[in-house]
Amino acid sequence: MRTPLSVLLALMLVAPSLSSASDAEVMETAGDLAGAGYAYEVEGDLHGVCRVRCRLLEEALYAGHVNRARYLIGELSSLGVDASYIRFWWARLSWGCGLADLAIESMSELSGTAQDDPWLERRALGLAQLYAGLPDSAAALLSESLRLADSNWRRFYSCVDLCMALVPCGDHLEATLLSARLLEMFPESGLALVLKGIVEISSGSPSRAFTYWSGVAASPFRYGAGPSSMAHRLISEYE
Repeated sequence: MRTPLSVLLALMLVAPSLSSASDAEVMETAGDLAGAGYAYEVEGDLHGVCRVRCRLLEEALYAGHVNRARYLIGELSSLGVDASYIRFWWARLSWGCGLADLAIESMSELSGTAQDDPWLERRALGLAQLYAGLPDSAAALLSESLRLADSNWRRFYSCVDLCMALVPCGDHLEATLLSARLLEMFPESGLALVLKGIVEISSGSPSRAFTYWSGVAASPFRYGAGPSSMAHRLISEYE
C-alpha cells in the first residue's frame, strides 16, 4: 500500500541550514559538487568526501554515464562504504549497461542483505519493480522508502525515484506536487530541474519541460555533467 501523499509531503525535505555551515557545505548545497569535494578533502572531512562522491555517482547512474559510475563505485569501495551500497550501485550500473535481468535480480536479492537498512532495502526493491515494468508496485515501495528516509539526501533520492514511478502510473498530480516540493527545497539541483521537466511533459506541458531542460543543458558547470547530459538527451528525444 502506498503511503498517502499528505504524509509524504509532511515528511519532505527540510532545507539545510547554512547559518553555521562550512565553505564546503555551502558549495555542496549550492550544487558545486566538484568544489565541495575538494574543500572537504582539504578540511579532512571524510564523511563529506564520501557524501559528495555518492551524489556524483547517483547523477552518473541516472544519466547512464556507466564509465564514470564504475570509477566512482571503485572509489567509494576503497573508502570503506558499506558493501550493501556497493552491491546496490553495481546493480544499477548493470541496468545502465543494458543488463536488465541482472539488474532486477541483483536489486531483488538486496532484500536479504540490507535488513539493517530498511530505507536501502525498500529503495532497491522499488527500483527492481520499476525496472521490471511494474510502476504501481514500484511506487508503493518507493513511497515507503521516502517514509523511512532519515536524512535530506535519502529523502531527495527517494523522491526522485518515486516521481519516476508515478509518471508511468499516470499519477500526474502526486508527481507534480512532489517534484515541485523537491525543487522548492533544492532550486540549484540540476537533477531536480530535469525531473520537474519530466513531470511537466508527462502532464502535457512540453513548453515548460523544455524551459527546465534548456537551462540545465546550457549550464553543465553549474548543474553537473550528469543532469546536463540528461537534459540534452530529453530535448533530443522530444524535439
